[in-house]
Amino acid sequence: MSLILFFMTVPATHAVLQTWFTGSVFERWRARVESWRDWRSELLGCRFCLAHWITFCLTLLNFSATATETRDWLLFPLYWFAAIEALQLYEKS
Repeated sequence: MSLILFFMTVPATHAVLQTWFTGSVFERWRARVESWRDWRSELLGCRFCLAHWITFCLTLLNFSATATETRDWLLFPLYWFAAIEALQLYEKS
């Protein structure tokens, strides 16, 4: 995974989170999710939890496009957690 793709993962995740949590388009969906009262509402209602899974999916997508050898996949958890930490710093600033 190139550094360009890695650094694109952070703002992309932030944009998805902003759209989901503040977008008026998803207001009815958010209300529906809140009414579920189970693990799905925890996953989709918690910004921190959802950030982990969105980052996981985007990092996996980037890795599947760029990983050429099996040993490249050993770095996947490192990139995933680094992207999560970078996202936390990005949102605090």
